[in-house]
Amino acid sequence: MSSEVKRVLFLVGSPKAPGKSVSEALGAYVIDTMEARGWSSETIFIRTTLQSDKGRTTLLEAVEDTDLIILSFPLYVDSLPAPVIRAMELISERRSERNTRFAAISNCGFPEAQHNECSSRHLPVFRPRLGFGVGRRSCDGNGWSRFWSTIERRRRDGP
Repeated sequence: MSSEVKRVLFLVGSPKAPGKSVSEALGAYVIDTMEARGWSSETIFIRTTLQSDKGRTTLLEAVEDTDLIILSFPLYVDSLPAPVIRAMELISERRSERNTRFAAISNCGFPEAQHNECSSRHLPVFRPRLGFGVGRRSCDGNGWSRFWSTIERRRRDGP
């Protein structure tokens, strides 16, 4: 078993400011858990990163230097937000030989999680072009209230 520290890249697909989105909160919870298990992490906010050449370069370099990418995004009319699609296009143009794993967290305000199914079907279309290994996805309905009820239960009852 390798003693090399594994790296996870957290891509926040919400256009909201840092600290203001459910997408960030859901992914940050996963990242915190991974860091507690010895992973190192980097967080990139897609919308602001795409606004400059330097930001786009930073995104592409971060993708090259990671073992796992976790993308967390809100549902926008049964689709991925446009900046997320653009980021996936940029990454696919610079496909890596590295077999980076990929996971996605999709969330929406509707109580029924199936509203996320359409957007989550877009992700496998990118996977072969991106050079990503098989990953997982999580689709959450009624995002914030279900997330916080789970957190509160774990605080009260333990892990």
